[in-house]
Amino acid sequence: EFVRHGGKLVAEVRPGWSDEKGQCSEMIPGFGLQEVFGCREKLIRERRKPKLHVESLQELMPSLTGKMEISGAVYEEALEPLKDTAKILACFEDGSPAMIINSYYKGKAILVGSLISGAYEKDRDDKNGKFLKDLLKWADVETLLGMDGDKAEGRIMEGLGYKILFGFNHGSKKADISFCLRVPKREYRILDLSSQTEVNWSYENGLRIRRELESQEVCILKIEQI
Repeated sequence: EFVRHGGKLVAEVRPGWSDEKGQCSEMIPGFGLQEVFGCREKLIRERRKPKLHVESLQELMPSLTGKMEISGAVYEEALEPLKDTAKILACFEDGSPAMIINSYYKGKAILVGSLISGAYEKDRDDKNGKFLKDLLKWADVETLLGMDGDKAEGRIMEGLGYKILFGFNHGSKKADISFCLRVPKREYRILDLSSQTEVNWSYENGLRIRRELESQEVCILKIEQI
């Protein structure tokens, strides 16, 4: 229903393989999801680090102006289009379809035949990072926490009346990282829990915090509304 009414859905490797009772579908994706994704699994094999050759996606993601290669992980699931509305976006090195987009009523769905997000989590590849960020924009997803730099990572934990921001610099060099937390415009107190010092902030379409982090350094900030 989400996609039918205009939503955008992205999934990786074997959605709709089994239901909540453990019953497996004869077709993957199954249980009606083959209609949503407009394709099925033709074959699947284990691969440590498969490569996906992405064609031009400028129509979907304007910043991706040409072909690019992104990394997958664990599986190489070759897909087969089932509908005229399904379009191949990427192929594996043997030419088999690796990523398909399908128009379903008012919405769209993309199925990726490998774990591209898992590959990014492990290796922090710049191309994977850019592709995943552009997927979020395409799907109209607004994250709670934004940051600049492909080697930067931020995580938020919610407490009773406060938030904890964990900021990571995964890069090999010192970096000046800007975090943007999408919260209402209020007065806040931010404490660096490592140094026990207050941290300056500004507000522009979100709470903005800049931290200079050494390579592989982590900052831990407690954010309270006052």
